Amino acid sequence: MIKYIDLSKSKKYELPALLDSEAQIYTDGKGWSFSNIYFLRELRDVYLIVKHKQFNNSKEYYDLIKKNVRYENKEWDDRRILEQLNALINFGLINRDYNVKKLVFQNAELGAPLSIEDLIVFKDIFFNYFRFKEIISWFIGSSTQNREKRLEVICENYLKENSKPLFVFQSKGRFSDSFIYELKDNTDVYHINEQMRHLMRFWDVFVKWGSELNLIEKFNLKKLDISLINNDKSITCVYFKNESDITLDLFSYIKANFKSKHIYIPMLIFKIAMEYRFPIDKIKNYIIWQYLVNKELMSLERTSEIFIKREVIKEKEIILFPKYKDSFISHIFLR
Repeated sequence: MIKYIDLSKSKKYELPALLDSEAQIYTDGKGWSFSNIYFLRELRDVYLIVKHKQFNNSKEYYDLIKKNVRYENKEWDDRRILEQLNALINFGLINRDYNVKKLVFQNAELGAPLSIEDLIVFKDIFFNYFRFKEIISWFIGSSTQNREKRLEVICENYLKENSKPLFVFQSKGRFSDSFIYELKDNTDVYHINEQMRHLMRFWDVFVKWGSELNLIEKFNLKKLDISLINNDKSITCVYFKNESDITLDLFSYIKANFKSKHIYIPMLIFKIAMEYRFPIDKIKNYIIWQYLVNKELMSLERTSEIFIKREVIKEKEIILFPKYKDSFISHIFLR
């Protein structure tokens, strides 16, 4: 059943974020603090070039990077290379003279896939660079009170215990700019100041890094037939993963939370994810395992694999259906 959410009477609040002028205390007076870097391997390889080669001017760096660093999906030009170098400065890995400031990626090879050691470096940047931390703080709460204190305590373990899911959508233009914490009518809406389009763009960078570092889960709510009234843009759910063991008894959980005995599995997965923030794949595996050990209490209902594959190719989203014996499962039935 489609659920339309009406936000026409919602109160609107601006999400806390430092203006460029305020951010200079974190950047040693440097003006531009947003780094729109989507591909971590590219950034690592640019650092390796800077680390091993010293030149007198930026043009020599540009020529060497164009020649030796494999680009992901957009060919190198001077502007894109400058953005990489500025990111390395912002993240504290090099200084403004392009000299190494922090020694990292010591065992990395140019062009090689990212190693676990490389990912640890990027995770450290993710949890310590103030622009990333600003967005991370939105997952803890929207209040501006004690904001600096909240930024100080942000770390991976803290988020496992204290973060909450965010529901994100576009209210204007092509960037995600609005956020809600609850899927209910007239819930408060938090938005990014429309003058800070660079922050809207940086949200996409944040999600890309969080996904590649395996820290966040992201999926579209179209598969659950959840949408907004008077807004044709879809809602995306984003949350920090809780990697703890799942200790729920599935049969008891369903009995306590669902009135029907015939349960649509994507909705079951969604409810568990919202309550506990477990990774989607982990929840799917858990459901199948609980079925295997409790076959006398429940049964599974298969769905068309052709339908699932067509939907996934179109949407490029996480599949909210578990798989058992080479078939996708759509429902679970309590006996």
